[in-house]
Amino acid sequence: MKEVFKKTGEILKSNIAIILAVILLIVVPLWAIQFFVVEKVCDIENSINTYVTYITSDEALTVEDATELPADVRSAWKKILTYYGLSALLSVFSLLAECIAMVLAVKRIKQKNEVYTLMPVMNDGMTAYPRVILATVIVLAICLVGFTMFILPGIYLTIVLSCMVPAVIYTKSIKRGLFESLKLFRKMPGKLVLLTLIYRGAPLLLSFILSFALSYLTEPYAVKLIASLIGNIITGLASVICAMFCEVFYLENTEYEPEKEDKVRIM
Repeated sequence: MKEVFKKTGEILKSNIAIILAVILLIVVPLWAIQFFVVEKVCDIENSINTYVTYITSDEALTVEDATELPADVRSAWKKILTYYGLSALLSVFSLLAECIAMVLAVKRIKQKNEVYTLMPVMNDGMTAYPRVILATVIVLAICLVGFTMFILPGIYLTIVLSCMVPAVIYTKSIKRGLFESLKLFRKMPGKLVLLTLIYRGAPLLLSFILSFALSYLTEPYAVKLIASLIGNIITGLASVICAMFCEVFYLENTEYEPEKEDKVRIM
Protein backbone atom coordinates (compact mmCIF):
# COMPACT_ATOMS: atom_id res chain seq x y z
CA MET A 1 0.00 0.00 0.00
CA LYS A 2 2.90 2.35 0.69
CA GLU A 3 3.98 2.21 -2.95
CA VAL A 4 0.41 2.89 -4.09
CA PHE A 5 0.21 6.00 -1.92
CA LYS A 6 3.56 7.15 -3.27
CA LYS A 7 2.65 6.71 -6.93
CA THR A 8 -0.74 8.32 -6.44
CA GLY A 9 0.97 11.33 -4.87
CA GLU A 10 3.44 11.54 -7.76
CA ILE A 11 0.67 11.40 -10.37
CA LEU A 12 -1.34 14.02 -8.49
CA LYS A 13 1.65 16.31 -8.10
CA SER A 14 2.69 16.14 -11.76
CA ASN A 15 -0.87 16.53 -13.05
CA ILE A 16 -2.40 18.92 -10.54
CA ALA A 17 -3.35 21.39 -13.29
CA ILE A 18 -5.36 18.72 -15.13
CA ILE A 19 -7.06 17.58 -11.92
CA LEU A 20 -8.03 21.13 -10.94
CA ALA A 21 -9.31 21.77 -14.47
CA VAL A 22 -11.50 18.67 -14.22
CA ILE A 23 -12.90 19.92 -10.91
CA LEU A 24 -13.67 23.33 -12.41
CA LEU A 25 -15.18 21.96 -15.62
CA ILE A 26 -17.27 19.14 -14.12
CA VAL A 27 -17.66 19.31 -10.34
CA VAL A 28 -18.31 23.04 -9.98
CA PRO A 29 -20.96 23.27 -12.76
CA LEU A 30 -22.78 20.28 -11.28
CA TRP A 31 -22.68 21.95 -7.87
CA ALA A 32 -24.13 25.14 -9.42
CA ILE A 33 -27.04 23.17 -10.93
CA GLN A 34 -27.64 21.45 -7.60
CA PHE A 35 -27.42 24.63 -5.50
CA PHE A 36 -29.12 27.19 -7.74
CA VAL A 37 -31.64 25.05 -9.63
CA VAL A 38 -32.49 21.76 -7.92
CA GLU A 39 -32.58 23.08 -4.35
CA LYS A 40 -34.54 26.19 -5.34
CA VAL A 41 -37.08 24.42 -7.55
CA CYS A 42 -37.70 21.70 -4.97
CA ASP A 43 -37.51 24.13 -2.03
CA ILE A 44 -35.95 21.19 -0.24
CA GLU A 45 -35.52 22.66 3.25
CA ASN A 46 -39.15 23.76 3.57
CA SER A 47 -40.39 20.57 1.89
CA ILE A 48 -38.56 18.35 4.38
CA ASN A 49 -39.70 20.49 7.32
CA THR A 50 -43.32 20.33 6.12
CA TYR A 51 -43.25 16.58 5.64
CA VAL A 52 -41.43 15.77 8.90
CA THR A 53 -43.69 18.09 10.90
CA TYR A 54 -46.76 16.35 9.54
CA ILE A 55 -45.67 12.71 9.94
CA THR A 56 -44.64 13.37 13.55
CA SER A 57 -47.99 14.94 14.37
CA ASP A 58 -51.05 13.19 15.82
CA GLU A 59 -53.01 13.95 12.65
CA ALA A 60 -50.79 11.56 10.62
CA LEU A 61 -51.92 8.63 12.77
CA THR A 62 -55.50 8.88 11.48
CA VAL A 63 -54.58 8.82 7.78
CA GLU A 64 -55.26 5.49 6.07
CA ASP A 65 -54.56 6.42 2.44
CA ALA A 66 -52.07 8.73 0.72
CA THR A 67 -54.95 10.58 -0.99
CA GLU A 68 -56.09 11.76 2.44
CA LEU A 69 -52.86 13.66 3.02
CA PRO A 70 -53.11 17.46 3.01
CA ALA A 71 -52.23 19.10 -0.31
CA ASP A 72 -49.14 20.82 1.08
CA VAL A 73 -47.80 17.51 2.45
CA ARG A 74 -48.38 15.71 -0.87
CA SER A 75 -46.63 18.56 -2.67
CA ALA A 76 -43.71 18.43 -0.22
CA TRP A 77 -43.36 14.66 -0.73
CA LYS A 78 -43.29 15.06 -4.52
CA LYS A 79 -40.63 17.78 -4.22
CA ILE A 80 -38.50 15.57 -1.94
CA LEU A 81 -38.67 12.69 -4.42
CA THR A 82 -37.83 15.04 -7.29
CA TYR A 83 -34.91 16.48 -5.37
CA TYR A 84 -33.30 13.12 -4.61
CA GLY A 85 -34.00 11.84 -8.11
CA LEU A 86 -32.28 14.84 -9.72
CA SER A 87 -29.43 14.63 -7.18
CA ALA A 88 -28.88 10.99 -8.14
CA LEU A 89 -28.80 11.98 -11.81
CA LEU A 90 -26.19 14.66 -11.11
CA SER A 91 -24.14 12.08 -9.19
CA VAL A 92 -24.06 9.95 -12.33
CA PHE A 93 -22.59 12.87 -14.27
CA SER A 94 -20.07 13.51 -11.48
CA LEU A 95 -18.62 10.04 -12.12
CA LEU A 96 -17.04 11.52 -15.25
CA ALA A 97 -14.50 13.35 -13.06
CA GLU A 98 -13.49 10.08 -11.36
CA CYS A 99 -13.39 8.35 -14.74
CA ILE A 100 -10.96 10.94 -16.11
CA ALA A 101 -8.75 10.61 -13.02
CA MET A 102 -8.59 6.84 -13.48
CA VAL A 103 -7.75 7.20 -17.17
CA LEU A 104 -4.98 9.63 -16.25
CA ALA A 105 -3.56 7.09 -13.78
CA VAL A 106 -3.52 4.40 -16.49
CA LYS A 107 -1.72 6.70 -18.88
CA ARG A 108 0.88 7.81 -16.37
CA ILE A 109 1.70 4.29 -15.19
CA LYS A 110 1.37 2.27 -18.40
CA GLN A 111 2.45 4.92 -20.94
CA LYS A 112 5.10 6.82 -19.02
CA ASN A 113 6.96 8.37 -21.92
CA GLU A 114 3.99 10.18 -23.45
CA VAL A 115 3.01 13.76 -22.65
CA TYR A 116 -0.65 14.41 -21.87
CA THR A 117 -2.72 17.56 -21.83
CA LEU A 118 -6.24 18.20 -20.60
CA MET A 119 -8.29 17.63 -23.76
CA PRO A 120 -6.84 14.24 -24.82
CA VAL A 121 -7.25 12.93 -21.27
CA MET A 122 -10.85 14.23 -21.10
CA ASN A 123 -11.65 12.70 -24.48
CA ASP A 124 -10.35 9.31 -23.36
CA GLY A 125 -12.26 9.69 -20.11
CA MET A 126 -15.51 10.40 -21.95
CA THR A 127 -14.86 7.39 -24.20
CA ALA A 128 -14.56 5.15 -21.13
CA TYR A 129 -17.46 6.85 -19.33
CA PRO A 130 -20.33 4.69 -20.71
CA ARG A 131 -18.54 1.50 -19.64
CA VAL A 132 -17.92 3.00 -16.20
CA ILE A 133 -21.62 3.87 -15.82
CA LEU A 134 -22.64 0.34 -16.82
CA ALA A 135 -20.06 -1.20 -14.47
CA THR A 136 -21.21 1.06 -11.62
CA VAL A 137 -24.85 0.10 -12.18
CA ILE A 138 -23.91 -3.60 -12.13
CA VAL A 139 -21.91 -3.18 -8.91
CA LEU A 140 -24.71 -1.23 -7.23
CA ALA A 141 -27.33 -3.77 -8.30
CA ILE A 142 -25.31 -6.74 -7.00
CA CYS A 143 -24.47 -4.99 -3.72
CA LEU A 144 -28.10 -3.90 -3.27
CA VAL A 145 -29.19 -7.53 -3.53
CA GLY A 146 -26.61 -8.35 -0.86
CA PHE A 147 -27.82 -5.59 1.46
CA THR A 148 -31.46 -6.64 1.08
CA MET A 149 -30.52 -10.15 2.23
CA PHE A 150 -28.60 -8.84 5.21
CA ILE A 151 -25.99 -6.19 5.77
CA LEU A 152 -23.00 -8.56 5.86
CA PRO A 153 -23.49 -10.00 2.33
CA GLY A 154 -23.79 -6.44 1.05
CA ILE A 155 -20.52 -5.41 2.70
CA TYR A 156 -18.83 -8.57 1.41
CA LEU A 157 -19.95 -7.93 -2.18
CA THR A 158 -18.90 -4.28 -1.96
CA ILE A 159 -15.38 -5.38 -1.05
CA VAL A 160 -15.27 -8.15 -3.66
CA LEU A 161 -16.28 -5.74 -6.44
CA SER A 162 -14.22 -2.78 -5.24
CA CYS A 163 -11.78 -3.07 -8.17
CA MET A 164 -14.32 -3.72 -10.92
CA VAL A 165 -14.55 -0.12 -12.17
CA PRO A 166 -10.75 0.46 -12.21
CA ALA A 167 -10.38 -2.87 -14.02
CA VAL A 168 -13.00 -1.87 -16.59
CA ILE A 169 -11.09 1.36 -17.25
CA TYR A 170 -7.89 -0.57 -18.02
CA THR A 171 -9.27 -3.68 -19.73
CA LYS A 172 -12.08 -1.88 -21.61
CA SER A 173 -14.34 -4.84 -20.82
CA ILE A 174 -17.16 -5.30 -18.32
CA LYS A 175 -16.70 -9.07 -18.26
CA ARG A 176 -12.92 -8.85 -17.81
CA GLY A 177 -13.32 -6.14 -15.17
CA LEU A 178 -15.57 -8.40 -13.09
CA PHE A 179 -13.13 -11.30 -13.47
CA GLU A 180 -10.17 -9.11 -12.47
CA SER A 181 -11.90 -7.83 -9.33
CA LEU A 182 -12.76 -11.37 -8.22
CA LYS A 183 -9.20 -12.47 -8.94
CA LEU A 184 -7.70 -9.67 -6.83
CA PHE A 185 -10.06 -10.43 -3.95
CA ARG A 186 -8.91 -14.05 -3.85
CA LYS A 187 -5.31 -12.84 -3.98
CA MET A 188 -5.42 -10.10 -1.33
CA PRO A 189 -8.76 -9.80 0.53
CA GLY A 190 -7.28 -7.79 3.40
CA LYS A 191 -5.93 -5.08 1.13
CA LEU A 192 -9.26 -4.84 -0.67
CA VAL A 193 -10.97 -4.15 2.64
CA LEU A 194 -8.59 -1.23 3.20
CA LEU A 195 -9.07 -0.11 -0.41
CA THR A 196 -12.85 -0.08 0.01
CA LEU A 197 -12.55 2.06 3.15
CA ILE A 198 -10.39 4.56 1.25
CA TYR A 199 -12.15 4.52 -2.11
CA ARG A 200 -15.74 4.56 -0.85
CA GLY A 201 -15.50 5.42 2.82
CA ALA A 202 -13.24 8.48 2.80
CA PRO A 203 -15.30 10.65 0.36
CA LEU A 204 -18.54 9.56 2.06
CA LEU A 205 -17.24 10.45 5.52
CA LEU A 206 -15.89 13.78 4.32
CA SER A 207 -19.19 14.58 2.61
CA PHE A 208 -21.10 13.74 5.79
CA ILE A 209 -18.86 15.94 7.94
CA LEU A 210 -19.12 18.89 5.54
CA SER A 211 -22.89 18.49 5.18
CA PHE A 212 -23.25 18.43 8.96
CA ALA A 213 -21.11 21.56 9.28
CA LEU A 214 -23.01 23.37 6.51
CA SER A 215 -26.35 22.59 8.14
CA TYR A 216 -25.49 25.19 10.79
CA LEU A 217 -24.80 27.86 8.19
CA THR A 218 -28.13 29.44 7.29
CA GLU A 219 -27.31 33.14 7.39
CA PRO A 220 -26.05 35.17 5.71
CA TYR A 221 -26.75 33.66 2.29
CA ALA A 222 -23.33 34.64 0.87
CA VAL A 223 -21.53 32.72 3.62
CA LYS A 224 -23.65 29.63 2.98
CA LEU A 225 -23.02 29.94 -0.76
CA ILE A 226 -19.23 30.19 -0.44
CA ALA A 227 -19.06 27.45 2.19
CA SER A 228 -21.15 25.14 0.01
CA LEU A 229 -18.92 25.78 -3.01
CA ILE A 230 -15.69 25.19 -1.05
CA GLY A 231 -17.15 22.06 0.56
CA ASN A 232 -18.19 20.72 -2.84
CA ILE A 233 -14.75 21.34 -4.32
CA ILE A 234 -13.07 19.59 -1.39
CA THR A 235 -15.42 16.61 -1.64
CA GLY A 236 -15.01 16.43 -5.42
CA LEU A 237 -11.23 16.59 -5.14
CA ALA A 238 -11.26 13.85 -2.49
CA SER A 239 -13.40 11.62 -4.71
CA VAL A 240 -11.09 12.15 -7.68
CA ILE A 241 -7.96 11.42 -5.63
CA CYS A 242 -9.52 8.28 -4.11
CA ALA A 243 -10.57 7.08 -7.58
CA MET A 244 -7.03 7.64 -8.83
CA PHE A 245 -5.67 5.77 -5.79
CA CYS A 246 -7.96 2.82 -6.53
CA GLU A 247 -6.81 2.71 -10.16
CA VAL A 248 -3.15 2.80 -9.13
CA PHE A 249 -3.78 0.00 -6.65
CA TYR A 250 -5.33 -2.14 -9.38
CA LEU A 251 -2.55 -1.43 -11.89
CA GLU A 252 0.12 -2.27 -9.32
CA ASN A 253 -1.44 -5.64 -8.51
CA THR A 254 -2.93 -6.92 -11.74
CA GLU A 255 -1.21 -9.36 -14.05
CA TYR A 256 -3.43 -8.46 -16.98
CA GLU A 257 -1.75 -7.07 -20.10
CA PRO A 258 -4.06 -6.01 -22.97
CA GLU A 259 -1.59 -6.84 -25.71
CA LYS A 260 -1.19 -10.39 -24.42
CA GLU A 261 -4.84 -11.32 -24.03
CA ASP A 262 -7.95 -11.39 -26.19
CA LYS A 263 -10.08 -8.34 -25.57
CA VAL A 264 -13.66 -9.00 -24.59
CA ARG A 265 -15.83 -5.96 -25.35
CA ILE A 266 -19.41 -5.52 -24.38
CA MET A 267 -19.91 -2.02 -25.75
